[in-house]
Amino acid sequence: MYQDVLMKLIPAIILLLGAAGLALAGEETGRSQVRAATADAVENLLDEVSRASLTRNLTVDDFVRRTNSRDELVKVLQRAQQIGGPRWIDDHTCQIELQISGPVVGAALKRIAAANPRHAPLAQGELDRAVKQWDERSFSATGAATSRLPAAAKARGMDRIGQRRDPWQDVSQAARDQAVAAAKADAARRSLSSVRPISLTPRSTVGDALEVKAVGEGMQSWFASQAPARVELTDDMEAVVELGGTPAETFETFRDLAVKQKEVALPADDRGWSKAKDEFEHRMVTPIGRAVVVIGGAGEHEVVAGPKPLALPSRAPKWADRRIEASASGGAGGSKLLAARAAESTAEQKLRRQIEELELNDKQTLAQAAKDDPRVEQALRRALTRTRIAKADYHANGSADVVVYLDLANLWQELRDAE
Repeated sequence: MYQDVLMKLIPAIILLLGAAGLALAGEETGRSQVRAATADAVENLLDEVSRASLTRNLTVDDFVRRTNSRDELVKVLQRAQQIGGPRWIDDHTCQIELQISGPVVGAALKRIAAANPRHAPLAQGELDRAVKQWDERSFSATGAATSRLPAAAKARGMDRIGQRRDPWQDVSQAARDQAVAAAKADAARRSLSSVRPISLTPRSTVGDALEVKAVGEGMQSWFASQAPARVELTDDMEAVVELGGTPAETFETFRDLAVKQKEVALPADDRGWSKAKDEFEHRMVTPIGRAVVVIGGAGEHEVVAGPKPLALPSRAPKWADRRIEASASGGAGGSKLLAARAAESTAEQKLRRQIEELELNDKQTLAQAAKDDPRVEQALRRALTRTRIAKADYHANGSADVVVYLDLANLWQELRDAE
């Protein structure tokens, strides 16, 4: 009797397991499509920015080619603000729209020129005037990705009636403003911390000068006065703010404040100051700050600035110098492009599993860290948008084989930026 009942249940069990497998596959497909659409949007944004004119006879593309700075510019564009959530044209097609302000792009070009003075086609003053025209401009682009497997509704971020609920909907404007202000302060703290070790003289550092009240508070006030280049309110209830101050502008502001104090020794000549300025250019991290909004016991929203630091090692791990690869195949019978997209998506999933096995520190793998801290998860996702196709073979039967790679130095930098 029990065997008869069991035999009758087996088909139902198989159907349930199959449905669960398809649901999980659909969710992973959706996440992969969002990553692929974001990467496509970044490439399209690069094309849009590259066409912009700096002078009558010089475009951004010309500038980037002469300074060999495509990777640096792409890194900036990868932090462009996403406009709204992923748009699903249908169950198979995802679109992502990105936007970045003209001043942020201009600041990036200034940093590139300062780091490559011999190859920069414009002098600093000429470049300043050229990008000044972008003060009220923004660049935007849309990327898309398709998949043969439909994405699950959960992966598309939809509820039962197909509508996305904004997690910030119940947060007051005052709390939002407070979160943005706290994130700006955190951005200033992070950038200033990165330049503290810079030597001014054999017996003094930038950090020593920042301990002088007028200098430290003056730098904080200057950063606070900078218009945000990017403000993002994430689904994790985190306000992320990127400020527009460049290393050169930060250095000049610091110098103006430092020379007014008498407590800390300063460089004796322009050569000494020039050396310090070069160090600012190389050491200063992009001023990106974060603040988290949490719900208090009475249901009120409380802003927590500067989330706890990630447990990153003080030095780059050995794996940061490596390049990882993964390959996959896309099935036959359909479009070669769809087959290649499917293969690329599967290969990226394999890369993700390799990344998760890496050790972040002595106690955690990246998989464990990503589970515990959404900032690590976001850093992993951003890093995966920087994968590149090493090889793609298209076959007569419509199938495709794709090999993708990721330089883990990009992953390490994303983790550093997330801290």
